[in-house]
Amino acid sequence: MRGRAAVARAEYELQIIELEAQARLRAEILNAEAEIVRAEGIREAMYIISEGLCELYLYHFWIRTMAEHANIGIIYGGKIYEFISQNRNFIRTR
Repeated sequence: MRGRAAVARAEYELQIIELEAQARLRAEILNAEAEIVRAEGIREAMYIISEGLCELYLYHFWIRTMAEHANIGIIYGGKIYEFISQNRNFIRTR
């Protein structure tokens, strides 16, 4: 009887190990699929930017992004504008 119980317990533990391995594999597959979806979104955004936006807009977007991240102002028409993070916009300060 003792030998059967040990075999049954070993089989049960093996099943647990197999289920855990299957769960890890499924998680890795889902993570890989999420990365693919993310990459496809980036690819589509890059296509839209390269095909649909004019160079002047891209220049404006680049300046705005740099100013936002560097927390600096922009001089336009002799006036100084600073980025205000609360409303995510530029206001004339001087």
